[in-house]
Amino acid sequence: MRLVHGLVLLLAVSVLAAGHGVESGCQDWSMVKDSKNVCCKRCKPGNRLVTACGPDPKALCTPCENDTYISDSNQKICLRCNQCTGTLQVKEKCTASSDTVCECSQGFRCGDSKCSFCVIECKKGHQPTKNRTCEPCPPSTYNDQIHHHCINWTRCTQPDQQIIVPGKAESDVICGPKKETNQTTLPPDNKPTVSPPSNTDNVTCILISFGLLCITIPVLTILYLEWRRRKATHKPPGTKEPLNAGQNQRSLPEECSFCFPQQEHGSSSSSSQSSMASLVSEDKIMPLEA
Repeated sequence: MRLVHGLVLLLAVSVLAAGHGVESGCQDWSMVKDSKNVCCKRCKPGNRLVTACGPDPKALCTPCENDTYISDSNQKICLRCNQCTGTLQVKEKCTASSDTVCECSQGFRCGDSKCSFCVIECKKGHQPTKNRTCEPCPPSTYNDQIHHHCINWTRCTQPDQQIIVPGKAESDVICGPKKETNQTTLPPDNKPTVSPPSNTDNVTCILISFGLLCITIPVLTILYLEWRRRKATHKPPGTKEPLNAGQNQRSLPEECSFCFPQQEHGSSSSSSQSSMASLVSEDKIMPLEA
């Protein structure tokens, strides 16, 4: 009997040396009635159950071998430690009581809660797809976080709001109160756009135009009348006013009664002289009125 106990103890020590370096044995046990044996309720961490009952509590449980672990202290079989390969890298090494913890290398992220595989990490403005790749956010959507799905832009639906900052693939729309200004703004094509004049400016322009018109019309009228007056009073030299036909008939006898006719060439000179002489003699013979 003692030989058997010695062999079991030796086996336990050898397993401890070959394992993870944890202490072997049962952590919680109970005595069997009318017997010297004990029954193990829970093995120490990192130990698997060898036999449920026996005389020595240390021989009831044994540590897991290297590259194996056990999380339930009442199990009889240790599990194989997980291996981090490919884009997976070791974050925490495997122990007798816990499995290996893996993580993804830079540019990748875990595909599930256990990080059993990696997927490409999507940046802002992109979203993951079903085939474990990334795609840009569709129009009118954005994503401002790492490896998240895109969501719709915020809509400025309030009557007193307008879009202050337009949305992008990696940022949302920013809404703000409407601002009424007449300042010149530069649209995306970099061409200056002047805001339309207000009603006050229109009224001012109309009043100024009306005032200039009221001043210009009288000045032009006065200048025109002055030009007509000067034209009438100042005639060009060498012009004579025409005489009326009645004046010519009255002045002709009076002028001829006080002058002698001039002799003309030709056959009519003698008759002209005789007629003129008779007219002069009649004037002398006519008696004077009292």
